[in-house]
Amino acid sequence: MAVSIDPKAAAIRSAILPGWGQLSIHKPIKAALFFGAESFLMYQFIHYQQIHSKVEQTRQAVGIVTWENEMSEEERIAAIKEETGYQLEMVTTRPRELRNRNGWRYLAVYLVCLLDVYVDAHLMKFPQEKVELSSTWNRDGIGIRCSIALRR
Repeated sequence: MAVSIDPKAAAIRSAILPGWGQLSIHKPIKAALFFGAESFLMYQFIHYQQIHSKVEQTRQAVGIVTWENEMSEEERIAAIKEETGYQLEMVTTRPRELRNRNGWRYLAVYLVCLLDVYVDAHLMKFPQEKVELSSTWNRDGIGIRCSIALRR
């Protein structure tokens, strides 16, 4: 029987470093997936936050009324380049929406990671013996038989 780990300890490990809890319960593929997903989403969040800062800096310099009412998207992109030196490659000058969307996605993946490791750590204690399910079909009718053998 495999050595089990406390589910709370595994969840705390995953809360500290994505995938660490999954590694501690011997689930390396899940650990890599969660680490990769959380890292990517955090990178995206930071990336769009930096762009949002440049857009806000330009928006304040130009004037909010002018920015909102008098400038086209092309003029806004040119103003960002002139003010901050950053060439906006996106079609939109609203990176805050993209930042927030990635923030919510990160939070969802983070919570799923914690729930996954907590449940998996509990299931490590569950007996892993054979479960059989069979069915029969004949002229008299249909029959289903289930057999579960649980041993410690």
